[in-house]
Amino acid sequence: MRADERFDSLIQFYWQEAARAFGFDAAADWRLVKAQIHAESDFDPQARSPVGALGLMQLMTAADLEDDSRRDADNPEEAIREGIKYLGRLWREWKAEQGLERWKFALASYNAGLGNILKAQALAEARGRPTDQWVELALVLPEVTGPYAAETTGYVRRIIAEYLASRITEAM
Repeated sequence: MRADERFDSLIQFYWQEAARAFGFDAAADWRLVKAQIHAESDFDPQARSPVGALGLMQLMTAADLEDDSRRDADNPEEAIREGIKYLGRLWREWKAEQGLERWKFALASYNAGLGNILKAQALAEARGRPTDQWVELALVLPEVTGPYAAETTGYVRRIIAEYLASRITEAM
């Protein structure tokens, strides 16, 4: 089994659980989270970021978790479960956005923080720009997060590209 396949069954299980709990739309499936894990940790359960994010899903704080306790981020099952639940809570925040756009906003919020994406949305709105399209927010994000905007836009782009490629590959 390839390293990138060893967590597939856990991702699928917790994705289905979260899809029922959060009412996910049909724009995405479990492979979106697989692409996210690749971007976050390259499938390394022991991954540590320079800023303290931990595990497969690079959860950082108790705010990323459903309760205030610190979970075992090194445990792949807990990391996947909690990461998907956190992504689901972020997805739920974005109601005006549709399809993959909604997932782009959730992924950007996962990476840059919900507050920063909301600030970028307010800035786009103040300029009369559409607020439900990721490309529009990506244009103003540097004014909110400075040089970190490139990380967030690259993060969203990589995950969506890998996710779409996985769907095409499976269809062949």
